[in-house]
Amino acid sequence: MIFWAGFENAIFPYIFQSSRDIAYGSIFGLFITANWDYFSSIFWKGFMSMGSKLLSFMQLIIPLIIYFGYKKFKKFIKSPNDVIKWSLLALSFYIFLSPYHSPQWFVWLLPLLVLLPLNKKEIWIIVIYDLLNFIFFPLIWGFWSHEHILFGVMVFLRTAFLLIIMLIISKKIIHDRHNNLHENLLSKY
Repeated sequence: MIFWAGFENAIFPYIFQSSRDIAYGSIFGLFITANWDYFSSIFWKGFMSMGSKLLSFMQLIIPLIIYFGYKKFKKFIKSPNDVIKWSLLALSFYIFLSPYHSPQWFVWLLPLLVLLPLNKKEIWIIVIYDLLNFIFFPLIWGFWSHEHILFGVMVFLRTAFLLIIMLIISKKIIHDRHNNLHENLLSKY
């Protein structure tokens, strides 16, 4: 739908974000901070700039694949619950590939996450991810620099919990796909 606004308007957020360097609040910024002493600062400045452009391009690929690959993807969409799961997976990849961190992204995920059937363990994982985002942004940015060990621990934990959420969503997609294939096979006989 955003492409109806014109191609330049559709890609403007990606162009804007690619003009920013990798921020220290992302897992990629944590990698740079941890390895800063091993290479020259000129190398890292170039890496931060080029890395940001590459990550922003990878973020753009997700909606383009969905947009241009709709005919391939529509066979996986059988219910509103499938739309929710695939949307969550796309959003999660977008967030993971981001060269910077924004606490608003949890607000993008939460409305869709609450619509999924989740067990207690999965709910606790989401609550912990939310708490990590809540603690990270106001406390870490206000009290510690990106070189402080707790800053790195928080970035790592937040990213790890995002990856766990991505695995939960993927597992649900695979489970549903497996059940659909099984039902189709049984209906033939």
